Amino acid sequence: RSGVLNVDESGWRVNGGLHWLWCFASPSVTHYLISPSRGAQVPADFLGDKFEGTLVSDFYGAYNKVNAERRQVCLVHLLREIKRVSQNNHSDSWNAFAAPLKRILEDAFKLARRADRDAPDWLSKRGRIKRRLEDLCWGDVGDGDECRLMARILKHEDALFTFLDDPAVPPDNNRAEREIRP
Repeated sequence: RSGVLNVDESGWRVNGGLHWLWCFASPSVTHYLISPSRGAQVPADFLGDKFEGTLVSDFYGAYNKVNAERRQVCLVHLLREIKRVSQNNHSDSWNAFAAPLKRILEDAFKLARRADRDAPDWLSKRGRIKRRLEDLCWGDVGDGDECRLMARILKHEDALFTFLDDPAVPPDNNRAEREIRP
């Protein structure tokens, strides 16, 4: 019944065998579920036919099968991926893609921190962030890393900036990740 639900999963040993600890965390309640499966059916069964809130997750494909009113994917995971790839890929094409992508995400974080969401320029800035991302991702593809990340962004484009529309939605799934650690 939560308006915003963060989800994550992690490996979990049961009698020496690999199972999965699933975490469903709202601001006030955390539910854990241990399953032998890491498949999409686990969160779909837990959340039912339709989750009426916003599901916040990483990019793991199992969450794509959940019928949620809205989605937010973890932008911190996306930033980590940019950093990881940048350590090994120094091509001009990658750098021409990664640097603006990082700036776009940072600008979205900065905009979300503003308290004046009703200011006249707020919606136009949100629109510019989205257009900048679209322009970047519909450009020429230079290498495999760039192509892979573009495909991920385009697949999840409706779930990238939900946090800009609702201040209760975080841009990351850190709540579930923190709840899973203990």
